[in-house]
Amino acid sequence: MEEERLLLKRHIRGFVARYFLEENLHVTDEFITATSEAILSQCTLVAHDVMRLTCQQLHQARKRPCRFGGRGERSV
Repeated sequence: MEEERLLLKRHIRGFVARYFLEENLHVTDEFITATSEAILSQCTLVAHDVMRLTCQQLHQARKRPCRFGGRGERSV
């Protein structure tokens, strides 16, 4: 998991650096790093929000009868 995060971090940093270069914006390496970290942080927050929403929806679905069968389960 940590290896994946480091790889993602490198990809995001590369994307940010290319963006600033292509837009001919002269920024410091520290600014690129800070921007990359902010993007990664926001991605993590969004992923957690999506997982939480999905879990809530699954929990709600289990509470009400399913249109295909019993409580939240499809009949086969």
